[in-house]
Amino acid sequence: MTTSCARLLAAVFCIALLTPIEAQLSNSTIKGTVTDATGGVLTNATVTLLNSGTGEHRQQATNQQGNYDFTALSPGQYEIKVTAPGFGEWSGELTLRVAQEAEIKPVLQTASLSTSVYVK
Repeated sequence: MTTSCARLLAAVFCIALLTPIEAQLSNSTIKGTVTDATGGVLTNATVTLLNSGTGEHRQQATNQQGNYDFTALSPGQYEIKVTAPGFGEWSGELTLRVAQEAEIKPVLQTASLSTSVYVK
């Protein structure tokens, strides 16, 4: 009886070794919608993401709904910058945790224009 128990345990052990073990998902996401001060969405705004620890740099344009979505990010400290023609730059920092989905909704202000006229 001891031999059959040992064989059974050995079989269970072998099956356990052959069964793939799924890793925990440790990727994080940063997503959001870029708008102007009136709440209108900004299409083709440039969103730039920098991982402060690794130097990884990503960039994408917002879609027709003003949305952006950075996936498969490692946890860590990030800087995010948003620019669009005719608007001032928006920037911020955040720390992503394991498997966190952060939603950042930048609001861009209209850029101020100045004109100088010199008369002689």
